[in-house]
Amino acid sequence: ARARQTTLFTTHTLERGLTWSDATLLLVGGRVISTGTSADLSESEVRARFAGARAARGPLARKGGRV
Repeated sequence: ARARQTTLFTTHTLERGLTWSDATLLLVGGRVISTGTSADLSESEVRARFAGARAARGPLARKGGRV
């Protein structure tokens, strides 16, 4: 039987993250906004989810302030 392994990999390069991973977890402001398999996500879908979550946090958060 093949041993299962987990490696935590962080990147701001969406193409690299989706290519190199099996599973994806998206964070905005320290909160999980999406989880799933990398094969099920496109770069445009990730960008849309990120933009929606960021917009929901409000203008203060977008400028680097704490909410």
